[in-house]
Amino acid sequence: MRLRWTLEAADDLEDISDYLIANWPSRAQSTIKRIYNEVSTLRRFPRMGRELNRSGVRALVISMVPYLCVYRLEPDAVVLLHIFHTSQDRKDELA
Repeated sequence: MRLRWTLEAADDLEDISDYLIANWPSRAQSTIKRIYNEVSTLRRFPRMGRELNRSGVRALVISMVPYLCVYRLEPDAVVLLHIFHTSQDRKDELA
């Protein structure tokens, strides 16, 4: 299955990277790599995230780091919608 990044998800990952580089440079590379690798597993296991209230929207908790990937399943692709820190109030995107 294809993995398709929306501009919002790509921007989210870039923002996370910028924040980590500025505040925790020793953890930036490993954290971004973990997020990217875990999100990439959705190609083989697209239903591994929990289903949310909206039809077809799911959330994958990234292990060992406090980030969450919100995505939608389409017939031929996993569409990454957002990636954000679990402490952020993003209820509008999870509804």
